[in-house]
Order: sequence, then C-alpha cells, then structure tokens
Amino acid sequence: NWYRYIRPFFLTDSLSEKLHIGMKNNLENLIDERIKRLGGFCSNLVKSREIILSQSRGKKTDLILCHDLIIEKWPGVKEGFIRESKIDNSPDISDQFLKAIEKVIIDHGKEYIKVIKSLDPAASFLGSIWLENIEKRIVQASEIQENKENG
Repeated sequence: NWYRYIRPFFLTDSLSEKLHIGMKNNLENLIDERIKRLGGFCSNLVKSREIILSQSRGKKTDLILCHDLIIEKWPGVKEGFIRESKIDNSPDISDQFLKAIEKVIIDHGKEYIKVIKSLDPAASFLGSIWLENIEKRIVQASEIQENKENG
C-alpha cells in the first residue's frame, strides 16, 4: 500500500512513473514469491516435525510446539498477505499523514529520503501506525483462519 499511496507523491516525470509501475509489479511478484517460499518452508516444517517427533519418541518438545504453531498459523498468514496485497484502498491511512507528506514536499522538494526524514514526529507516528495496522490485519487473518479451522 505504501507504493500505491505514498510513492506516487514522488513521481516527477515519465521515467519515474514507469519505474513506479515497475516497482509495483515487482513488489507483487516478490510477495507472490515470498508466499510460495514460506509455504515451502511450512511444508518442510511438517517433515522436520515428524523427524524430531520420532527422535523424541513422540514427546512434544518445545521445538515440536514451535513447529506446530507455525504450521497452524500459516494458512491465515498466507490469506492475510494475499488479501493485503490486493487491497486497492487503505481506509486507515490518515489524511493528516498524506497532508504532512505534501507539506514536506512543498518545503523540501520530491527527494524521497529527504522528505521521509523531514517528517515531524507526529506525522512519522501516523505513518508508523498506518503500517502497523497493515501488519495487524495480516496477524488477525491468521487468527480468523485458526478460529474457522477450530470452530
């Protein structure tokens, strides 16, 4: 969502617009790849769990419990990543945060790093809260999935 809402403020010409489109496309591909790799990791955890369980003679060690937790949470986390990457709106982004970005751009130009570093603490906090809410939605998706499976 950062690339949908914040990065467009920094587009200055057709080259930067094309780069932005490319970044968004690559980001979607990277998210898809990360989901695939994490899914493979969880599949390996299932195999690893069985090996560890056989070596511990069926005793559920802390390591087994850790494996179980990750395996259990993965479907919801996956669903959260997929859903979050497809969201076209971000209802929790603060107008104050967007206005703060615009104001700093007016004062300092469209140099991305300089603008982000020049945000006042209150605006930085709003941006952090927005990004944290994205993370919370992904975590909540894993909890919802868990409740569906146990429900």
